[in-house]
Amino acid sequence: MRLHPVTLLFSGQKETESKFKKQYFSDSLPQFRFAFLLLTILYAGFSIVDYLYIPNRLTTFLFIRFGIVLPLMAGTLFLSYSQYFETVWQGLLTLCYIVAGAGISYMLILEPENFTYYGGLMLVFAAGYFFIKLRFLYASIAGWIVLIAFVAGKLIAQQTFSELLVISIFFFTAMNLIGMFGSYYLEYYSRRNFFQHQQNLEQQNLLNEAHQNREKEVQQRTLELKQRNNRLEHELERSRIIENELIRVKEKAEESDRLKTAFITNLSHELRTPLNSIIGFAYLLSDDDIEQKERFEYQRIIHQQTDQMLSQINDIVEISKIESGRYEIDFVQCNLKDICLDVTETMRKQLLPEVGLIIDEKSENQIIPDVKTDCDRLTQILKQLISNAIKYTQKGEIKVGYGINQRERLLEFDVSDTGIGISEENRQKIFQRFTKLDPFAQGTGLGLSICKALIEQMGGNIDLESSPGNGTTFRFSIPYAPVEAPVS
Repeated sequence: MRLHPVTLLFSGQKETESKFKKQYFSDSLPQFRFAFLLLTILYAGFSIVDYLYIPNRLTTFLFIRFGIVLPLMAGTLFLSYSQYFETVWQGLLTLCYIVAGAGISYMLILEPENFTYYGGLMLVFAAGYFFIKLRFLYASIAGWIVLIAFVAGKLIAQQTFSELLVISIFFFTAMNLIGMFGSYYLEYYSRRNFFQHQQNLEQQNLLNEAHQNREKEVQQRTLELKQRNNRLEHELERSRIIENELIRVKEKAEESDRLKTAFITNLSHELRTPLNSIIGFAYLLSDDDIEQKERFEYQRIIHQQTDQMLSQINDIVEISKIESGRYEIDFVQCNLKDICLDVTETMRKQLLPEVGLIIDEKSENQIIPDVKTDCDRLTQILKQLISNAIKYTQKGEIKVGYGINQRERLLEFDVSDTGIGISEENRQKIFQRFTKLDPFAQGTGLGLSICKALIEQMGGNIDLESSPGNGTTFRFSIPYAPVEAPVS
């Protein structure tokens, strides 16, 4: 084993040196992280001393600790989880050693009579040489730079060698020499053990190679059998994958057929009910003897049932357009406040007397500029979410909120209610087509799936928060384009 007497590098053995550095890094990383975390806490904790004994310098000392040293140490600690840390870690630790020591040195220059900071600088030397896994050469360079910076700073500040400065130089020099001696032999024995381990590995590799040569003939005979077994296992695994995929496709097809059958049955009922009402009340309107008040009521019911049937037909048309890819997004200038006011005003006609529909006060008080998005689709989505909330809210209120995230260029909306809520199981399938949590509720079960498809087609996303008995909140966001200011 040949080592350079000063740098302790393996002389003429670049490959061995490279392996040692990699092994040293791997072995040192856990201790370094623990040490750096502890030192960061201690460096921050000693700010209590600043507060208790140096209140007149507190701002300066806290800036040194929390504005310079601790961010550097914390950044180094976080960087240790990066794949690039191995190439720069010794240089970074050297920088941290120098900056931490320089920080304490500057405190000593400002407050030379406070002996606590002399002990602090001794702790920095001890940590740099023995605790943070700096190699000998880096630790020595950093230690002497800190000492020279301390002495130079003292001389500039005092213009003379005071007795205290001479004593400090003596002790700090002694600490550096002790640290260098200890660090030197720690690295020396670490390299020696590594070198011996490498030699043992090489000898073991030679023995293994000889053993492998003896078994080569046996391996050659068994290779073909292993290959056949591997091919057979591969075919079996492929068959299992195909079988599982066929089962999954079959189950999905059966589920789709079941949902479509249920949808057609439900649609037949949903369309027949308003149609029967329309026919019945239209027949009653033909009677000339009914009073005017009853006539108006029958007309209102006919209009209501017509709207309901038209809404169901529109749902079918919408989902057909989405599936065929014939939907186009048309960005035009919109005002969010106007859209939300129009939607809530329209939907109030469907509310029970015990239910209120409001716009969130925080949203109303925002000043939001006009934006470009698909106003028709946005209106359609809001109406559908509010309609869904109305179905499952018997009392309380439905609240609509909106806002703008200008940094990410997103329009953000939420529709919350105080209704029956949704269980965890149903939350997983709420956006599936033909899904109705209440089989007796009106509708086709397509509304939320249409909402999700439209939002995703506009480049946004939707999610929900809910639990049984605690209501539901739907949140969605969609991109927008800013309205260009007119050119003067």
